Amino acid sequence: MARLKVVILTASLAVAAALLAALYKAWRDDRERRTERLMFARAALLREMAFGVDSAVREEMDETIALSGDPDVAAVLAGVAKPGEAGAGDPPAAAAERVSAAFLTMCRAKPRWRGIALLDASGREVLAVERGGRGGDPASPRPVPRHAITDRSKEEWFAGGMAAGRGRCFVSRIVPLAENGRIEYPVRPVARFASSVARSEGGGKAVSVGLVAVEVSAEWLLKSIYSPDGTETMLVDPTGDFLVHPDKRMCWGREIAEQTGAPKISFQMLYPGEWDKLTAAGSDVCWTDLAVLVSRPIAIGNRELRLICRI
Repeated sequence: MARLKVVILTASLAVAAALLAALYKAWRDDRERRTERLMFARAALLREMAFGVDSAVREEMDETIALSGDPDVAAVLAGVAKPGEAGAGDPPAAAAERVSAAFLTMCRAKPRWRGIALLDASGREVLAVERGGRGGDPASPRPVPRHAITDRSKEEWFAGGMAAGRGRCFVSRIVPLAENGRIEYPVRPVARFASSVARSEGGGKAVSVGLVAVEVSAEWLLKSIYSPDGTETMLVDPTGDFLVHPDKRMCWGREIAEQTGAPKISFQMLYPGEWDKLTAAGSDVCWTDLAVLVSRPIAIGNRELRLICRI
């Protein structure tokens, strides 16, 4: 009798184990199917976001290029005396007035444009209009006084714009707005669009004689990247710096670290070893111990950033 009970108990345990294994397999398979469906849905959403961002950036680039191709802009630069010559820095009055009026009209028509500047080949601002900053009214763009015009030759976007060539536009990194080297709070991200003004010389060669630079508020662009329920969507630059993150304290780690000396917060810090997997050719999904990461490269001007969705 005792032996029979042992046999029955053993058989019961085996059946229970098999049933639990089957239930676990069904649960795991269902979870994997749901995760797979969510991955496809999030990948489609990232494609949609990337297309929207790309279209918006291209619009800003095209309008900057159009400004740099204005004949009056070329006329202003052609008439600006070189440093050390009589009248150095003074553009031809009539052409300058038309260019300044055109810049003001564009700034008024595009509230996200913070300012437009025309620079000569040495990086000196010839004329500029601006909303906010340097005493300007944020709601109303106005010409920048001559005494407030500055040298921009050391700016990354100046070198990039001059090297880009005729009919092209260089887009700077998106960075927090800073005044006198200090980040302004609340953080307001900006990007600079720069397109060279070229003059044709012998043999049809185009030589850059200056550029048009537009400072654009990037808040509208970054707000188009959002996190659906149950997920986290991030925009990460090539260094792993967060431009968009559900927790805003994670953003702008490099800039804040450089200014305050605090440790830099980056994607690589949160997900060690996963960046290389995500940036590998053809890779758009990465499984970690904590989550599934779905990603998509996104070009903003001259840089390839990465949209990442954590499921």
